[in-house]
Amino acid sequence: MVSPNQHVQTTVLVAGLRAPTTARTNPSDGTTQPAEPFGNEAQAFVEDRLLQRSVQVQLLGVSPNGILVGSVRHPVGNIAEFLLKEGLARCVDHHSTWLGPEMGKLRQAEKSAKDGQKGLFRGTVQQRTGASGEAEAIVSRVFSADTLYIRNKVGQEKRINLSSVRQPKPTDPKQSPFGAEAKEFLRKRLIGKHVKVQTDGKRPATEGYDEREMCTVSNNNKNVALMLVENGYASVIRHRMDDPDRSPIYDELLAAEEAAQKEQKGMWSPKPPKQPTYVDYSESLEKAKRQLTLLSRQRKVPAVVDFVKAGSRFTVLVPRENAKLTFVLGGIRAPRSARGPNDTAEPFGQEAHDFATRRCMQRDVEIDVEDNDKQGGFIGQLYVNRESFGRLLVEEGLASVHAYSAEKSGNANELFAAEQKAKEARKGMWHDWDPSQEAAENGEDLEEAPATNGVNGDAAPRTKDYRDVTVTYVDPNTARLKVQMIGSGKANLDSLMKEFANFHISPGNSQPLPQPPKAG
Repeated sequence: MVSPNQHVQTTVLVAGLRAPTTARTNPSDGTTQPAEPFGNEAQAFVEDRLLQRSVQVQLLGVSPNGILVGSVRHPVGNIAEFLLKEGLARCVDHHSTWLGPEMGKLRQAEKSAKDGQKGLFRGTVQQRTGASGEAEAIVSRVFSADTLYIRNKVGQEKRINLSSVRQPKPTDPKQSPFGAEAKEFLRKRLIGKHVKVQTDGKRPATEGYDEREMCTVSNNNKNVALMLVENGYASVIRHRMDDPDRSPIYDELLAAEEAAQKEQKGMWSPKPPKQPTYVDYSESLEKAKRQLTLLSRQRKVPAVVDFVKAGSRFTVLVPRENAKLTFVLGGIRAPRSARGPNDTAEPFGQEAHDFATRRCMQRDVEIDVEDNDKQGGFIGQLYVNRESFGRLLVEEGLASVHAYSAEKSGNANELFAAEQKAKEARKGMWHDWDPSQEAAENGEDLEEAPATNGVNGDAAPRTKDYRDVTVTYVDPNTARLKVQMIGSGKANLDSLMKEFANFHISPGNSQPLPQPPKAG
């Protein structure tokens, strides 16, 4: 009834569900198609409650067959909800964006029918999805926009997939350019952060694929999958009707995807993204030396650790220079880890590698570049959260100090102090450290180490030698001083400088040469 004077008779599909079909006759050959289970019961249920009754119809859209789709409301409520509660219909996902929050009520009604084994769900066994409670973890690596590596409280790492979403398809020429941008979007927000993880289900292992856990991940009470879909960096998977391994906010994801498509966000944009092109300056020593000239003039250059090759060797990206570097920590030596299944690691090499992976992988860092090695690597200092990672490695007993390069880099005192701390705590490679053996190797005698006067064992008095000096330079970066001894040599220098100045002041000494000087 459009108005008191205008009535329209039409067919309307009830939004949000699919009911089993009733018996029908094929007009072409007169054959009868039997009803699906509970099809006649569903029809009778609706006829008893709606036939010849006044109802309200809210039109929502049009089906692919050109039939109107809407919600039908009796004075008691939405007929779809009552059908689902009795198990006389199933929810369908493709009406979710039209119904909005109302779809959640329909899914709840369907769930109550499943739990009560009513109608269509009578005698069915609910699939065990492997769902679990919420747990806390740390994101250790972002593999792609829909795949993460997380580490739990006991240090175990596992790979998970975000429920019901898919990264930009690598095989789709329109979506694939957004893959790196989507991964970076997730890396900036999640790497090294504490998240809450709830397992929604598991996909069994198939040929070429391991078992996968489908999880809902939230950070600061924000659903990660929803953030991706809202920004156009992931699409929503269309599940089968009986697929239980789906996100608990599946309908919100569908609505967010539709909004992102309308606003042309992310991979729904007609314009491809600007993809940075990184130049590998470590592939040759010549290219490395050219880039060293530029980087060595800068301090605390922002970078991202793209890969951890060993405890003290990394692949880093410098976005503002579009540079890719092999970066080596200066001043220390970390034991070598195994480079393949048939290779053998040095003692504590794998531990150093794992420590570097946990602390540095895909992290935002800062680097100070000091020199090049013979293979085109860049030697310097790497800072994570403004802490020297080289010092952290040494403090954990996973690296030793290389005296020459440490002195050259200017942080020898800091590194030697960290090494001594690790030795005293018997950490890592110093677990069996013997100070007496080290003293013997260095030509020292621990028994005679405390200085005495040789009479009664009292400590010899400390001699003090004060000298007059002049501070000539203060390094603004390291606060190191350069001084000049004040003595007879300085007096002679002052006298020489005065004579030099007087010579040039005298007009008689300012005469030009009688003839041009001869070359050679």
